[in-house]
Amino acid sequence: MMYDISYIIYHTSYIIHHISYIKMFLEIFSQTLPEVPPPYAHAYKISLSKSNSKENKNITENITELKVNFEIEYIFREGLSNEEILAEGFSENDDYHWEGVLPAVWLTEIESFLAKTSYQHEVLNDLYLKINDDKKTPENLEEWQYFVQELVQAIYEKAAHSLPLLIRLRSVETDKNTDKNAVKNGITLVLEPSFVERKVIASLKKNKEKHQIIPISWEHFGLTLQKIYQLEYLQEKAREEEPQKNGFFIDNGQGFWYEEGKSFAGDIKVINEVKLFLNKNINALK
Repeated sequence: MMYDISYIIYHTSYIIHHISYIKMFLEIFSQTLPEVPPPYAHAYKISLSKSNSKENKNITENITELKVNFEIEYIFREGLSNEEILAEGFSENDDYHWEGVLPAVWLTEIESFLAKTSYQHEVLNDLYLKINDDKKTPENLEEWQYFVQELVQAIYEKAAHSLPLLIRLRSVETDKNTDKNAVKNGITLVLEPSFVERKVIASLKKNKEKHQIIPISWEHFGLTLQKIYQLEYLQEKAREEEPQKNGFFIDNGQGFWYEEGKSFAGDIKVINEVKLFLNKNINALK
C-alpha cells in the first residue's frame, strides 16, 4: 500500500523511535503504540551508512551518498480476516523492504542534525540515540520525529512506493458589486516538494494567468507542512473542482479541496499561520 507524508505525520503521536548510532551512522527502529489497532499497526527499521559512488565514469571524484536499508512490517494482524484488512484499504501483505541510496544532502543533513542535538538527563523510550553504547534522548523530540518522517517519505519517494506529494493553498475574493459567483481575485499557491533532494518547487497562479515560480526554502515549506497536518479534515465534504467562491481552501496532498470552516478546522492560530505563509508569497510578487 502507498502512503504519502500526510499519513505518516497524522500518526506521529503513535510512533515510538529507537535510534542507535553505529559507525557514525544510524539504525532507526519505530513501532506504533498499542493504541494503534491492526491492520494499521506496524514497525519499521532503517539502517543508514555511507556509500561512495561516481555520478559519471569520466569523473574520478567519489560522491558520498547515504546508503539505506528500509524494512516495514505490519503487525498483530493474526486476529483479522483478509476481508477486514481489505476493507481498511490494505492488502493481504503490506510488508515492504527497500535498499538504495539517498543523495549526499541527506548525509549532510543527518550529521548536522546530530551535531546540534542536546540531550536530556533521562533516557526515554519514545526516542533515544545510542552512541558508542551510550543511550541518550534528544531534548528536541518533536524535531527528531518530524525529521525521521521526512526521511521515510524520501525513502518512499526514491523507491516509487508512494506518489509525489503536491500541496495547494487557495484564496478567493469575490466582488460584492457584481454577480456573487464572479471571481475577482483567485490565487493558488502550488507546492511540489522533492523529499529526496530536500527541495520544493513553488508557483503562484492568479485567476487564469500563467504560473509564476517563486523561491521557498525547504525549512519554510517544512514548517508550513507541519501546520497543515495539524488541522482536521472532513473528506466527505471535500471537493475535486477548484473553488471559485469566496474563502480559504487547502489541498493537503489528497487531491481534494477543503474549505475553512466547512471541511477543515483547527486551532485558529495555526490556520492564520498557514494563511500568512500564502499571503507573504503573494505579496513577494507585488
